Amino acid sequence: MDPAYRPFFAHVWAFCWPWLWWNLVRLTAWRKRTGRRVFVTVDKYGNVVIRYIGDAPTPDNAYTYTPPRVPRWQSPALASDLPCGLDVPSAFVWTSLYILWTLYGPVRDQFGHAPIGQVSPARAPP
Repeated sequence: MDPAYRPFFAHVWAFCWPWLWWNLVRLTAWRKRTGRRVFVTVDKYGNVVIRYIGDAPTPDNAYTYTPPRVPRWQSPALASDLPCGLDVPSAFVWTSLYILWTLYGPVRDQFGHAPIGQVSPARAPP
């Protein structure tokens, strides 16, 4: 028996020691099987109650990625989500999107689709 369990035997009545011993054997077997740490309380009758359970241990073969230690200014790919070969100024992108948006509205209205903000009624087949 683990010497850390000695205060439990001092706390429990002597006629309840076999019950305490059985509960501590079960607790020790569970701790060895799972590898978790626990915080327990024991009453005068030898009942062991688990109050808190620690985190599961990390496996030894777990893959962990260690990123390269390169400053962001040496590699443009580390500075943003865009690929480093994309050399498009942001003003050009926003201007293109604005032009598409302004042209889309009149073209859509000319061909009879519902304007923005209005819902067209559903049509049934003939």
